[in-house]
Order: sequence, then structure tokens, then C-alpha cells
Amino acid sequence: MFILYYIKNCFKLFFNFLSFHVQTLVYKIDLIKKPEDIKQFKNASKLHFLFPAALTLFIALYGTFGLHYRATGEWPPTFESLSTSPYTFIHQAVPNSMWQQFDFILGFCDTIATVAFFLVLAFTDEIKKQFCYILKNNLYTSNLKLIINCHVLSNEETETILRLRAFVRMTVGCLALCFTPSLAGFFYFNLVKNNVYERSAWSLFQWAVLMPLYMLYYLYCK
Repeated sequence: MFILYYIKNCFKLFFNFLSFHVQTLVYKIDLIKKPEDIKQFKNASKLHFLFPAALTLFIALYGTFGLHYRATGEWPPTFESLSTSPYTFIHQAVPNSMWQQFDFILGFCDTIATVAFFLVLAFTDEIKKQFCYILKNNLYTSNLKLIINCHVLSNEETETILRLRAFVRMTVGCLALCFTPSLAGFFYFNLVKNNVYERSAWSLFQWAVLMPLYMLYYLYCK
């Protein structure tokens, strides 16, 4: 009973942290902020942004150099051997005809952009309030007001901006829900088809846990 209770609490703590992690990422890039959210996330740890940056960099480096080394024993690898190796994580997950394009776009450009984006989020302060929309309840009515540059917007302006924000968030969410499974399906279909992945617990963890996180963080930065 004690073990089950301990496992249950561990899962509960994990999902609570995961929920707060996602909320922190969303809050950081949202220009419309509620005063209570500002208080809640003001002291959020930089680890919420440093972890994705470190994970992205680790997967890119280990997936390129580490997987090639584990399969061939070659160290240090040459540029030619890496560009033609079927063992790097990108080459395992895309058709041979697309290796060069994905190496440059996903393996190099997008990795640098994703790491840089999370580092900027980690080491920059909140956007100054005069450049933020802040939701605030009116003292005399139940309407929500938007404040920008210390100026309280009218009801019409507030409603228009909030409707636009809701539409943009819904559109981005729908695109993410459509694009993420498509991208994952493309990668995993080619992973099985190419059939050069390592049969081990670590390989299973890498492809089943780390790669989905890598794709989600990649999409977040877009």
C-alpha cells in the first residue's frame, strides 16, 4: 500500500509540474496577461526554458554524433561519413532523398533557432508593461478592461482584441494538432521503414519520449 501511495504521489507531482511547465511557456509569450497570472508566474524558474534548450541541443548532438558512433565506432567522424551515415537521428527518420535538406534545415538551422529562442526567454525580463495588454476588472462594472501604456481601452477595443487573440490561439492550436501528428507520423513511418534503429531500452526511450518533446519544443518556437 505504501509503494502504491508513493507511486501515485510521484505521478501527481509529475503531472502538476508538467501542467505548470506548459502554463509557464504559454504565459511567457502571451502579451495579454492577467494581474493574478503575473503574480503566479513572476518567479517561475529559468529551468522551464533552460531544460528545453538543453534537451534540444542534447538530441541534436547525440542524435548526430552519438548514434553514428554507437553504430560504427568512428570517432571523430568526418563530415562525409556523417552526411552519408544512415544512423544519425535525422537520417533514420527521413527518406534518403531528403537527407541533405533535413540536415541543414532541421539539424542545423532549426536547432540553433530553438536553443536561441529558449535562452532569450530564460535570460530576458518580462516585456515592459507599457508594451503589454493587461486584463483588469473594472471597479464599477463586471467588464474586463485592457490596459496598454497606462491607457485603459474602451469596451469595443477590448472585445475586438480579445476576439482576435482567441481566434489566433484557436488557429495555432488547430494547426499544432494537425501538424504535430503528421510530422510524428512521417518520422516514425520512415524510422520503421529504414529499420536501422538500435534495439535497446535507451533507444526506445529516445524515440518514444525525447523525440516527441523535441518536436513539441520545436513547434513551440515557431
